Amino acid sequence: MNRADALMWLKSSFDPAMLQIGRTTGDEMSGYAPAIDRAFALHASVHGLPTPLTSVAPEYTLHFSTVLEASAADLISIGYARMVDINVDAPLMGMKLSQAWRQFNTLRERLWRDAASYGYVTVSNVGGWAINMDYIEPSGTSASGEYAPP
Repeated sequence: MNRADALMWLKSSFDPAMLQIGRTTGDEMSGYAPAIDRAFALHASVHGLPTPLTSVAPEYTLHFSTVLEASAADLISIGYARMVDINVDAPLMGMKLSQAWRQFNTLRERLWRDAASYGYVTVSNVGGWAINMDYIEPSGTSASGEYAPP
């Protein structure tokens, strides 16, 4: 799959959503280019390939298509998140655009689960503090499992 194939793949599924959030549907920065670039970069990173990557071997097309769709979903989700609900003081006059974001976010999460099943994981534990908030669980145990002060 090359860049043109990736664009056609995305256009077949995501054009209506891209147009609804006000983005173009071509291979430019206001269109699918950021998602395609990210997908190629993730694919290269996961498989240890040199960058910039311009095509994917045929045996990896299914793997790559999952991360391509998930990257496009991230791009579109940001657009939906910027939309607000509209209410007019008249009967039955309201648009719940936040509902569209929630539904699309569910799809986005499923697409990233699919991509993760092929090894494309982008979120990692960066570190921080872990605080035990459970008063029942002791902070230290002995070899026998009994509580032992730290």
